[in-house]
Amino acid sequence: MPRILLAFLFVALPTFSQAADDDAKTVAQAFLDKGAALFSDKDAPSLAATYTDDAELVVVMKSPSETKYESKRGTAEIENFYRELFKSNDPIQAKNTIEYARHIDPDTLMVAGVFELHQGDSDLKLPFVQIREKRGASWKIHHLRVFYVGK
Repeated sequence: MPRILLAFLFVALPTFSQAADDDAKTVAQAFLDKGAALFSDKDAPSLAATYTDDAELVVVMKSPSETKYESKRGTAEIENFYRELFKSNDPIQAKNTIEYARHIDPDTLMVAGVFELHQGDSDLKLPFVQIREKRGASWKIHHLRVFYVGK
């Protein structure tokens, strides 16, 4: 009997894992599409509302000679960060592409991907990693790390 159970687990677990990954990607794509739309609309208050009250946003700026970190904590600092970012009159087109999404537990989701930003003559592709926590019916950002790699 144990061999039959082990055989079942080896065959079934990858299927369960794939289904969980697919569900995580579906959930993540929905909130990432909404976030990209808010970013494109330059809606700093609504973007800040997608974060938990104690959230952290970290921008990592890497160049060949150094790495700098800019960190914002809490929704007020994060909203101000977005307000400053949106001062330009140039329209923005934003898009998120998921490379990885996984439920850590039913109420915690880890997502990694690429944020694409088109503004004026500038096109950026910024890798990101975020941890989302389910709060009621919403998935709020608890931690977001965005990477800007300069040449």
